[in-house]
Order: sequence, then structure tokens, then C-alpha cells
Amino acid sequence: MYKKILSVLTSVFVAAAPLGVSSAFAIDEEIDNSFVLDFNIEDNIITSVLSVDGNVCIGGLDAEIKYDSTKYTVQSSEKKNPDILLNVIPSKGEIVISMAARENLTNVSDLVKVEFVCTENPDSSDFDFEISDAYMIDENDDSQTVAYSINKNWNSPDSESETTTTTETTTVTTTETTTQTKTETTTATEITTTEIKTSSETTVTEIQTPDKSENNFIISVSENKETNNVEVSLIVSGDVKFLTTEGSININAVGLGEPVLLNSIPDSMASYQTDKIYFTVISTTGENITEEQTIFTYAFPIENSEYSISCNGKIDDISDRNYNDVGYTIKEENNANSSPIAITTTTSTETTTETTTELTTETTTETTTETETTSKITTETTTETTTEITTETTVQIIEITPYELSNWAENDYYQKTGIAPYRSEYTENADGTLKINLLDENGNILDTYVVHSKTGIGFDSSGEEVNLPQTGNNSLSDMIVLVSSLIMTAFGAYAIKISTVKRKKNINNLAKNIDT
Repeated sequence: MYKKILSVLTSVFVAAAPLGVSSAFAIDEEIDNSFVLDFNIEDNIITSVLSVDGNVCIGGLDAEIKYDSTKYTVQSSEKKNPDILLNVIPSKGEIVISMAARENLTNVSDLVKVEFVCTENPDSSDFDFEISDAYMIDENDDSQTVAYSINKNWNSPDSESETTTTTETTTVTTTETTTQTKTETTTATEITTTEIKTSSETTVTEIQTPDKSENNFIISVSENKETNNVEVSLIVSGDVKFLTTEGSININAVGLGEPVLLNSIPDSMASYQTDKIYFTVISTTGENITEEQTIFTYAFPIENSEYSISCNGKIDDISDRNYNDVGYTIKEENNANSSPIAITTTTSTETTTETTTELTTETTTETTTETETTSKITTETTTETTTEITTETTVQIIEITPYELSNWAENDYYQKTGIAPYRSEYTENADGTLKINLLDENGNILDTYVVHSKTGIGFDSSGEEVNLPQTGNNSLSDMIVLVSSLIMTAFGAYAIKISTVKRKKNINNLAKNIDT
């Protein structure tokens, strides 16, 4: 898929060239990718299978199955090919199918299977199948658009005949263009050489101090005799003022069982992984959190009359709504009646450190224009600048279904490991988080994601952070817009430079005339 993107980007650059020679790959007339979408109806269940038939040669595919979301609900979806990425969007009534293989598929095979539940009388006109891109990988490892046809088969026990719709498509999109332009003009006039050297040095001595708010985080450990549990809570008190924070709590427990999350505030997400609690707090309102409160509580069941527990907390990052660092402390208060008992208290204070970056730029521009004037301008600029760097963090609040987050989790795992999960299962927790189990064909758990249902941010089973809204953002149109913006920026910079050169030339000529 990336090679196809590079091919399209190349065509964007060469489109502006005035001269060139182009050549195109010829499509093999023997290739016939026949995409067949079969619908089988039984009672109120509709089973749809997408397959490719004929003389198959396909390396990539972008397609959509559209359905009437007011009449049909997706009950299950299944990938029949490991190179397929599948995303069901119930709110739009769309099933997005993307295939990107390293080698061409040459066998007749099934690609996708989807089961729908129908609430009214099913009809073939309620479904539509569209292909926006289909290509093969040629002998040069480039992508080449191929011919294909679309067939939709509606098999209903109440229907006497089978309806088939076929669309033939043949296009060529891969283009190689070579352009060479050279302009030479000679005019004998006076040669003017201007050499400019500029050296400046600026030092920033002001240090930005953090907000004076003091967010006191307390890891409270206490025994609940009624439930026979030891409860570990994260509490924030004092002059509370922060938008987002993240960190972890190391747990060293003996004689205690596996903990469960008792409660948490809507703005927090916590995950227990191998003697460690990872937590993230993000204000979903966009305003600072300012109230003293208990962020979350875990309950550890007491399994032995003699037990011990100690905690060690760490804040990795904390900022206010202006994305400035704010002050904080973190410590443990252990009120559990355990014997023996080990208490570890850690106090950390966040500070702001000045960052100094020295940037040295040397620019040499040599321009020869052979028209009415021959000129040579050499510009050497040296700039030393000390700059304070400020990093901003943007919190993105999303509105998406758990089903779509599960699909995002499958895509995220595939991109990181190269292994496509066979399916996924999700569980909505009382604290607003979503637990997503990624499974293989035998039902074994490949990985478990715990993510916040409103931000898509969370952790995998190893405690590594995942950010689902950022996955899958390989939109070709976005990349073309980005490249086009860079081209326009370069043209603008070049125009400014030419204008500056002409202005300096005019000033020099004026000075010469005055001297004369």
C-alpha cells in the first residue's frame, strides 16, 4: 500500500513539469478479478460472503459494503484473509474493507463474511457494494491497477430467480514521467557581487516557573474488615488544579489475592498489570480538575491472616488546561493492620527545567541568470539563537461505539506485530473503561487492551500505552493534501527569496547612480 502511495505522490510532483515523456504499464488481458457478493437469507438472518473468482491476480483492494442501518444490524464479521483489515461503522451503515498484501493473491478464495439481523422484509436494494481501488503488484514491486467485475447474488427462499448485477471496470493508473528542463541565456553587462555576513546571538535567561498549585496525591492503604479486603486508593487533595496526569503505583503484596477495581471517577482510567497499577486522568470537560476527591480504589482480598503490603507511586506527567507543568507531591499512607508490615513512602516534586537549543544556519545561494544581466549573489548567514521549547498536549474526546474501538484495537495489534487477530471480544467496565480481548482462531488471547471509552487511550497487557484514535490514519487524500501544502510553502519561500534578491539589486544600482 505504501508503494502505491509513493506512486501517487510522484505523479503529483511531475504533474507541474512542462516537458516530459510518459509510459504506462499494459494490463494483462488474461487477468479477470471477479468479486462476488453472495447473500443467503434464512428467517431474519442474512449471511453475506465476499469472494474473488476468475483468473485472480490482486494485491490490494479498497471497498465498502453499504446497508440500510435502520433495517439491519451487524451480528458478526469475520476476515477470511489475513491481509484484510475490516471496520464496521454501524452509525453510517458501512463496512469498510481494505486489503494490502506483500504478494499478489492468485487463488479463488473468500475474503470477508458478515452476518446481519433483519427487522423487516429483506430486499437486495438495501445493500450496495463499491470498489474504489483494486491493484496488483508488478515485476518492479510497483502497484498497477487491474481489471475487475462486481457480481451481487441475492439468494432468497421466497424468490424464484437469482438477481445478478455486473459492472466491468478497466483502468490504468501507474505512470512514469521523466522531465528535464534547462534554460541558458547570455547577455554581456556588468557583474555585481554582493557578500552579506550576519551574525547575531540571543540568550534567553528567563525561566518559566510552574503553576503554584500544589496537587497532593496520596496512596491510601486501609483494611476493610467487613469485606475482608485491603483497599488501595489514589486520592488528590490540597490546592487541586490540573487537566491531565498519568503515572503508576508499584504494589508489593504478600498474603493478598488478585485485586478488583471497586470504583473510579469518570475522568480516570486504571489498569492492574502484574503488581502494578497504571493510571491516567483526563478531564473530559476540557477544564481543570479542581476538587479534592478519590480518583479510584482497588480491593485486594485477604487470603492469609498474616499479610504485608507496600506501595510506591510515580507521576510521569501532569499539566493544566494551558498545557503548563504544575506542582505536585505523591506519598503513601498505610493504615492497614498487617503483620509483618512494610511501608515505603516516596515524595516527588515536579520542577520545570530550562531547555536551551543552539541553532546554526548557513545558507549559500548562487544564482546565474543569462538574459539581460549576468549576476552572482553570494549570501552567507550565521545565526545563533537560544530558544525555549514549549510542548503542547492535546486531549481528544471521541464519540465511538465499543464495537468500533474493538476493530481499532485489532488494527493496532496488527500494525505493531504483523499478526491479524481472528476476532475480538469486549467488556464494558463500571468505571467507563473497555476491556478488549484479541483472540486467535482457537480462541486463545493474543493480547488484552484496557482503554477509556471516551478517549480511546489505555494500556495493553504489558502496560504499554495504546492510543486507538491515532491508528489507521493512512488516508491517501490526507497525505496528498500535506504534500501539496509543502509544495506551495516551498514556492512561497522561493518567491520571497527572488523578491529579496531583486530589491537588493535595485538598492545597489541606486547607490551606484548616486555616486556617479
